[in-house]
Amino acid sequence: MAIEEKDDRDIIEEAKEDEGLFGLIYLKYFKKLYTFIWFRVGKSAKTAEDLAQETFLRAFKHLKGFKRTSASYLSYLIKIAKNLLVSYYRKKKPIPLETLESEPAVETISSVENQMDAKARLANIAHLSVDYQTLLKLRYVERLSFAQIADKLGKSENAVKVSLHRARKAARKTSTPKNK
Repeated sequence: MAIEEKDDRDIIEEAKEDEGLFGLIYLKYFKKLYTFIWFRVGKSAKTAEDLAQETFLRAFKHLKGFKRTSASYLSYLIKIAKNLLVSYYRKKKPIPLETLESEPAVETISSVENQMDAKARLANIAHLSVDYQTLLKLRYVERLSFAQIADKLGKSENAVKVSLHRARKAARKTSTPKNK
């Protein structure tokens, strides 16, 4: 009898008695599970293989406690794989040093959104004094520190903070609709 024709429940029950028979499940489902994972990890062969192996390892560890259901064993393996994929994507991935040296830093979406929001606000504050506009541009568009702005404008850091506070306050007054 070919392995594909053998019922999952029979194989699992036999594997509970003789763990070596779990290899039949591996042979029967590895390719399907690997393909399932491969598409979800950006077609990375190494990552897909690692996650598929981990899936079978976890299934093997819990073989004795597996309860028979009407579903195929593949659905159980896919459930394990989905949990592993969630964990995989939650982990922060190390960035290879070569990448950092050869490619410019990529900003996060939230950082880009914040910059776009800041630029939109700057467009709406055209009525402010040139000094206030300059301060806001240096701080929120060019993203300079207070010390860098102070050096650039020839002011003390504290004077820059006070002026920037006033500039933001003036900008809020003009961007907030008046209640009538």
